[in-house]
Amino acid sequence: DAVLDVDALVQVFGVLDSLLVAMHRLRDAGSLARGKDLFLSSVVERLGDTAGKAALQQIVLGEFGYEIELEGMSAHGFKRLLTDVADRSFSMPTSMTPYGDVVSVRLPREVMDDPVLNAGGDAVVDVQMLQSEAPWVTGDEDLLSLPFTISISSTEQDDVRPVMLDGEAMLTLPFDGTSLPPDQQDTLFDGDNLVCLVYTGGIDRAWSSDGCRVQAVRVAVDAAGDPVRGHGSVVCACTHLSTFAVGYAVSDVTLVKPSPGNGDLFVVKVGHEMNVPITIRSTSASSMMANVSVSPEGLSSAPTITLAPGVDSFEAMLSWRPMEVGMFDVAITFHGAFEITRLLRVKVLFCEHFLTRGETLHEVASMYNTTWQSLFVLNPGIESPHKVVEETSGLFGRIWECRHGACTLKTEERGAIAGLDVQIGMKVRAEQGETVPDVVRKVGGTLHQTVEENMQSLEVISDRPLVVDLLHPIHLVDLCVVSGLSEECPL
Repeated sequence: DAVLDVDALVQVFGVLDSLLVAMHRLRDAGSLARGKDLFLSSVVERLGDTAGKAALQQIVLGEFGYEIELEGMSAHGFKRLLTDVADRSFSMPTSMTPYGDVVSVRLPREVMDDPVLNAGGDAVVDVQMLQSEAPWVTGDEDLLSLPFTISISSTEQDDVRPVMLDGEAMLTLPFDGTSLPPDQQDTLFDGDNLVCLVYTGGIDRAWSSDGCRVQAVRVAVDAAGDPVRGHGSVVCACTHLSTFAVGYAVSDVTLVKPSPGNGDLFVVKVGHEMNVPITIRSTSASSMMANVSVSPEGLSSAPTITLAPGVDSFEAMLSWRPMEVGMFDVAITFHGAFEITRLLRVKVLFCEHFLTRGETLHEVASMYNTTWQSLFVLNPGIESPHKVVEETSGLFGRIWECRHGACTLKTEERGAIAGLDVQIGMKVRAEQGETVPDVVRKVGGTLHQTVEENMQSLEVISDRPLVVDLLHPIHLVDLCVVSGLSEECPL
C-alpha cells in the first residue's frame, strides 16, 4: 500500500535485483533446496509485482511512464485511458521492449460496460514489464518471455487489482526460445509445448495456465522478411488481466507432421467437403476424446471430428462441408491424460481463388479453364497481370488448399499469411423457372465447371461419383459461371 515515487522504486528494484542474483548463484551452486528456491522466488516476484503496480498509480496519464535500468534488472511501466484502447490493439512502445518486439493488448468490448471500472469515468490501463538476468521461476515450465503485468484501475479504487472479463483479452507476448535445444526450437511453432502463464503468487506454484490459452504462435522475421530461429510471439487469449508470460513445458504428446499447426489457414470452396487427417502420438495416454467447435456460431453446417486408436498413436479426421462464405475459427481439443488444442482458420470462398505468393494469373486461369485476360477484366484492382501484389492478413501459419475433399499444403514454411482473393467468374442470378443448364447456355462456360463452383446451391445426390440434380429449376439464386473471354478482349 506504500506510495512509491520513481526514486523509491529504483531502490526497491535494486534490492530485488540483488536477491535474484544471490538466489541464482545459490541455485547454480546447489546450495538452495528446491522448496526454498520456489518460496524465495515467489516472494521476490510478488514484491516486484506489487512495487511496479504501486509506481504505476503515481504516473501521470499521458507521460511516457517510467524506465529503470539496473545492472541485472530493468523495469518499465506506462498507462493509457481505457476509452482509448477498448476493442482495439494497444501496443507497448517498442523502445521499451527487448529487441524492439511488439507487445500488444486487445481488450473485449464488454470492458467498457463494467460499472465498477467506469465509475469515475477515468479508468486507465496500466502496463509494466520486469526484466531480470536471473531466471523467473515457474515450477514446471521454463519462462521464454519476460513477465508483463496488465491491469485496469480508476480514481475510485485504492489499488490496482486483477480484472475478470466477460470476454477474452488478446495479449501478444514476444518470446526467445534460443536457450532450448535445436530439436525443441524446431517444434516451437507447432504450439504443443508453449503455454500462456498467469502469475498467481502461490508458494508451491507461482504460475498457472488457468484462464489462458494459446490462440496463435507467430514466427519473428528480420528486416528482409526471413524467419528468425527461436524467436517469435504468442497470442494469449485470457479471461482476466494479471501478470502474464510465455512458458515452455515438455510434453509427451505430439501431433505428427503433416498434421496442421496452430494458425494454419485452410482454403475451401463453399459447399465443398474438406477432410483433414491428424495424427496424435503419446507415450502415456491409453484413451482419448476429441471435440471441435467453430466460431462464429449459428452456421447451417458444423465441422465434425472422428477419433480412432492406431498402433502407437491416435488417428483423427476433421470433416466439414461449409455452406456459408467467410473466415471461420475452428478449435480442436483432444482430451485424455493431457489436453492439447489446435486452432485452425478456414477461409470459405465463392467464385474466387486465393492467390498466394508465386502464383500468376496465367496459372490461376489454367486451374479454372479460363484465360488470364478474363481474370484481369474481372479484377480491376489488379494493376498488372504479370505481377500481382498479395495483401497481408495479420495471420501466421501455413496455407492449405482443399479440393475434392482432400487438403494439401500450399506453403510449407510457417510465416505471415499473405494472398489476394481473385474473382474467377461472373455472378449470375438464376431467374424464375431457370435450371443450371439454362444459365450456362445463356452466359457461356461449361456445365461441369458451373457445378463445381456452385455446390452450395445444388442438391447433391451422391458425392462419389458426383451426382447432382440439374433438372429442377433453381430461381433467385446467384450462380458463379466461369466463361473465358477471347484473346483479343479489350483491356
